Amino acid sequence: MITDIFTKGIFTVLWSFYKNAVESRLKEIVLSQEILLAVVIGGVFSFAGSSYFPESAKIVDVSLGYLAYAAIALGFCVGGVTIALTLPDRDFVVMLATLTIPNKKGDALSGLFFVFCWTAIVHWLSVILILAVLVTSGHADGNLFATRTLHGRIILGTCITLCLYALMQFLITVLTLWQVGSVYIRNLQKGAASKQNSSVVSPNH
Repeated sequence: MITDIFTKGIFTVLWSFYKNAVESRLKEIVLSQEILLAVVIGGVFSFAGSSYFPESAKIVDVSLGYLAYAAIALGFCVGGVTIALTLPDRDFVVMLATLTIPNKKGDALSGLFFVFCWTAIVHWLSVILILAVLVTSGHADGNLFATRTLHGRIILGTCITLCLYALMQFLITVLTLWQVGSVYIRNLQKGAASKQNSSVVSPNH
C-alpha cells in the first residue's frame, strides 16, 4: 500500500484515502459544527458583504495573506504526522493504537493521523480553489465583495466557506495535538510514580 502512489498513481491513492478514512466519517464531517458555521458565514458574507463592507480589502491582498498562512498550516500538518509516526515511546503508541474513542470510528492513533491528513487536504483544496479563482476571474475594482452576479457570489461564498472551514480545522488539529500531549504527560507521570513506589517498597522486601 505504501508504494501505491508510485505504482498506481495519485488518484488511486486519493480514492483509497476516501474509501478507508473519509467515507466512514463523512456524516460526522458534513454535520460538524465547523462546517455548518463556515457555510452560514460564507453565505452571509457572499450575498450581504458588499452592504456591510463596501470598502473591503483587495482580492489579491486577502488571497496572498491566506496563501501564506496555508503554507504554514500545511507544513505544520506534515510535521505533525511525521512526529506521530516517530514517537519514541512504543508503549504509548500501542496504547493509542488500541484505544477506542466513544462514538468515533477506529482507534485513537488512526484518528490522530486522519485529523492531520484531513486538515492538510482541506488547506490544499482551498489553495487550489483560490489560485483557480485568481487565474480565471476578477473584478474591475478588485474589492473582495465587489461582485454583483449570482455565479460570482456563489464562487465567493464557496471560497469563504472552504477557507473558514480550513481555519477551524487547523484549530481542531492544534487542540487534538494538545489532547494527545496531555495524555502523554499523564502517562509519563503514572510511569514515574509507579517506579517511585517500586523503589520505596523494594527495600522492605
